[in-house]
Amino acid sequence: MENKKLILLIYFSFVFSASFVHGQININFNTDDCILKNNAVIGNVILKVMGKDSLKILFKDKSTFNISFTIDSIGNVLNIDRLGVRRNISDDFLNRIAFVLREAKPQFYLCGKILSGDTEKKIYQLMKEWFFSEGQVTKNVVYGFPGLLRSIAFNIQLDARKRGNKITDFEAFIKAIQINMPTKEDMENNMIHLKKLSITNQCQ
Repeated sequence: MENKKLILLIYFSFVFSASFVHGQININFNTDDCILKNNAVIGNVILKVMGKDSLKILFKDKSTFNISFTIDSIGNVLNIDRLGVRRNISDDFLNRIAFVLREAKPQFYLCGKILSGDTEKKIYQLMKEWFFSEGQVTKNVVYGFPGLLRSIAFNIQLDARKRGNKITDFEAFIKAIQINMPTKEDMENNMIHLKKLSITNQCQ
């Protein structure tokens, strides 16, 4: 069953990235939003491939982990380099998660940050120069789980209670993953916007 789900996720990952232009980088300029969406990407793979029971174990045990990925410029996972800091999760379970993530090849955002006085154009150009420095076409990045998702889930549950609705903490956690998981449209619109920044920079 996991193999069939992996095939579907790999297919949709291919569809998401098919229209992206070589030499672009997939940046989200809102750091907190970027981290949250990347948290959700990992959670979505666990949920869709390994199932609710596996996700529930991680949730109930308050497990956390970081994984070092090799990605291309548009955020596609090419490989997993190492398993980083982890808490309340066995090596076997984390190795299984790493295998699923490696095979599913999800797509992440690169996180940028606009400081005072900077513009998106400037940060985009600096990020491109950093990513493709010395002829490199891949980078090693660290993404984690659950990251910000627990606090988002808490707020979802709190809002539901204020409206008189009942929702369990785990149901709120799943919802936090689902509403923050980048859609195909999100990715495409972001890349269209970034392409415009790239063209503007080339014309200057």
